[in-house]
Amino acid sequence: SVVARIVLGAVFLLSGALKLRDQSWPTAAMTLGAPRQIVPLIAPAEIALGALLVAGVAAPVPSLLAELVLAGFTVAILRAMRRPLSGDQCVHVLADGQLAQ
Repeated sequence: SVVARIVLGAVFLLSGALKLRDQSWPTAAMTLGAPRQIVPLIAPAEIALGALLVAGVAAPVPSLLAELVLAGFTVAILRAMRRPLSGDQCVHVLADGQLAQ
């Protein structure tokens, strides 16, 4: 369980850091349905959660929060998948890993 916690923490750290570097990420997040007010908080929250997981601090709270975050991301992706995409958007998803508008 320690290895799983550290790997999950590293995934959250990397995911948050990559979101901070990607200027197009806020638009992609809103395309997936994230509220505009929450989008700026997602990357820092992922980094903080990842750090807590890697450090093993305040267990089991970070693990439970990670489960909730992953469940929320899953719901957002499933909702986005239910929306019809044009052929142009499908090409963009395959080309650069982002949802186009």
